[in-house]
Amino acid sequence: MIIINRAQMQEREGILICVNNYLKIFKEFITVFSTILIILNFNKIIFSIIIVVLIIEYIFLLKLIKEQYHINMERTDKERKNGTQST
Repeated sequence: MIIINRAQMQEREGILICVNNYLKIFKEFITVFSTILIILNFNKIIFSIIIVVLIIEYIFLLKLIKEQYHINMERTDKERKNGTQST
C-alpha cells in the first residue's frame, strides 16, 4: 500500500512539474513578445540595430565554438598518440 501511495504521489508531482514548466515557457514567451512590441513602438531603428548586433554576435560565437571544437579534437588526437607511444 505504501509503494502504491508513493508511486501515485510521484505521478502527481511529475504532472505538476510538467504544468509548471509549460507555464514558465508561456511566461517567457509573453515577456519576449512584450519586449519586442515595446522596442518596436519605441523606435524601429533601435530595434533594427539590436537585431543586427544579435545576429553578428551569434555568427561570431558560432565560429568561435566551432574553432574551439576543432582545437579540442586536435589536442585529443595528439594526446592519444603521445599516450600510446609512452607505454
